[in-house]
Amino acid sequence: MDLRRTAATVAASVANAMTHTGVSIDTLSQGTDIPSPVLRDRLDNQSDFTWSELWSVGAFFGIRPDALMAGTA
Repeated sequence: MDLRRTAATVAASVANAMTHTGVSIDTLSQGTDIPSPVLRDRLDNQSDFTWSELWSVGAFFGIRPDALMAGTA
């Protein structure tokens, strides 16, 4: 899988978790210490999530970060 598609899959997984739990970008930002504009860029595939961000997002949602990457291999 190419890197752009991988990034899009991860962004979609985060967006799905947000939708499923009713979490807004601002709430996720506050809970992960990732600035809202950065999260918007990540979710819009303007830039890639870092490993640190994936750990933070996973911790916020109570899931392992690799679950956010399901289907990328």
